[in-house]
Amino acid sequence: MTGTGTSVADAPADRCRPWRRIWIGLAIAMGALLLAFGAYALCISAMVSSFSTPYDGRDRIAFSKEAWDAAAHDWKGARFLMVDDLIAKHELVGMRTQAVIGLLGPFHATDYPGFDYCYFLGPEDHPFAIDNAWLVLTIADGVVTKWEVLTD
Repeated sequence: MTGTGTSVADAPADRCRPWRRIWIGLAIAMGALLLAFGAYALCISAMVSSFSTPYDGRDRIAFSKEAWDAAAHDWKGARFLMVDDLIAKHELVGMRTQAVIGLLGPFHATDYPGFDYCYFLGPEDHPFAIDNAWLVLTIADGVVTKWEVLTD
C-alpha cells in the first residue's frame, strides 16, 4: 500500500499521545501547586517566628524567697523567670508540705488532672501569651511526689 497516511502499526502510538500530554500537564500543575504551598508555609513560618514572647530579651532571675514572695501577683512573669533557678537549687520531689510552704508560701488547689496544688508564675512563654503558666505539684502523704510547669 502506498500513500502518505499512517500505517496501522503507528495507530496505537498516536492514540496514547493525548493521554501523555494530560499526564505531563497534571505533573506540571502539581509541581506548581507544591511550590506555591511551600512558599506559603515559608512565609507563615517567617511571620510567626518574628513575634516575640513576653520573656524575650529578659534575663533569668535568681531564686530567693523574698523575690518569689514579692512576685506573687506579678503579671510580668518574675516568678516564671526564676522557676528554673528554683528547680536547680531545690529538689521539690521528696520535700515535705511544710517545707514547700516555708519556701514558696501558701499554695492554691488546682483542677489540673494528676496535680493537687499550684503557684502562679505569670504569662506563658508564647508569642500570643493568652494563657498563664503555673508550677503544679502533687503531694501524697505530706510529701511532693511530682511537679511540672504547665499552662492553662
